[in-house]
Amino acid sequence: MKVVIWAATMETLSIIVPTYNEAGHIRAFLRHLRCRAPKAEIILVDGGSEDATIEEARGQCDFIVTASKGRPAQMNAGAGSASGSVFWFLHADCEISKTAVQSILQSTQGGYCGGCFRIQLPDPRPVFRLHDSWAHAVGKLIRVRCGDHGLFSTREAFHEVKGYPDVPLMEDVDFVRALHRIGRFAWLEERLKTSCRRHHQLGPYRYTFICGFIVALYCMGVGNATLARWYKRLIPARHSSKVPRPLPEIELELFADFR
Repeated sequence: MKVVIWAATMETLSIIVPTYNEAGHIRAFLRHLRCRAPKAEIILVDGGSEDATIEEARGQCDFIVTASKGRPAQMNAGAGSASGSVFWFLHADCEISKTAVQSILQSTQGGYCGGCFRIQLPDPRPVFRLHDSWAHAVGKLIRVRCGDHGLFSTREAFHEVKGYPDVPLMEDVDFVRALHRIGRFAWLEERLKTSCRRHHQLGPYRYTFICGFIVALYCMGVGNATLARWYKRLIPARHSSKVPRPLPEIELELFADFR
């Protein structure tokens, strides 16, 4: 009986992947995603990539949508094109488990309006455990969870909270808190193996500090626009998302079987 329910509901999942300059690994990522979710609808939403992201993605997903650059606009555009009853917003630099899709659908069938996963950063140094272990407990306590944790929601909940807010930073946290206000939110213990390329670009200690600093200001009530200005000051232009960000050598094992 469980198999019948699983097969019937898997087709209702839409996976929305925002991209910007992800050439070099986007094809392998989408192949990996299709293997893990063979019946899901996969929608890539590109924010104006200046590399071969779209060319590499052709034939590897169901739809390619273009939108203004920026996570809120891209996520909302993807949701607007999706046909599923459940939306999963997934970054293009992570590896999902064989049971991730099942975990999402079991959650939504169990009455949760949305949820998220834990993450695992593929670097053994202790500083990375601050980000993927200690921060999980703190984030759950203060209801802060970012987009790299594979946020998902039902279609109804997404529209009830009016999607992702059009803000320059922390839109994912605003979205999570909005879902919390309207229903039950699932904090799954299952992990996504997630790239730590930004840690390597900036330095793991510096980036961990920046993330903690921004979250602290957010919890103190500092506005999204002010947070965005602080973020731009702390992140040098050469490390901004406008610059192509290849995976570091330590992460080449991510979806390696699909390259």
